[in-house]
Amino acid sequence: MARKRKAKLSHYLISDDFRREVNDKVTLVGITIKKKIPLQIPSIIPTICFNLFLKDVFHEDKFRATLTDPQQKEILKVDGLSVKFPEDKLSGDCILTIIANGMKIEKEGPYLFKLFLNNESKEFGSFTIQFIKFKSKE
Repeated sequence: MARKRKAKLSHYLISDDFRREVNDKVTLVGITIKKKIPLQIPSIIPTICFNLFLKDVFHEDKFRATLTDPQQKEILKVDGLSVKFPEDKLSGDCILTIIANGMKIEKEGPYLFKLFLNNESKEFGSFTIQFIKFKSKE
């Protein structure tokens, strides 16, 4: 059967932690609401979760993701991600969470997150987050 729709990124949330609870409940801890994230720069982020809400995903879809710094240096690359559906379901909407540990942020500015489907060279979803220098209220 021919595929009618292509997966798309509906929206995303950035959080400090992701937990799958009993009965498939999901708990996100430390959700970042703003696109500007204050940090001491340079900094190492212990854990950051990119929670991607996807629509029209097929069971055989594979994803890859990258995050580049303001100078287009790749600081995160993940290949071969897939989504597991129940046996009786071949497609649907889902949450794909990428958990990065020890990510080093060396420069202030916009960081570009891109999500790719299967082996395509053009991303099907992207967003920018801004890491800015934390200013104390001294």
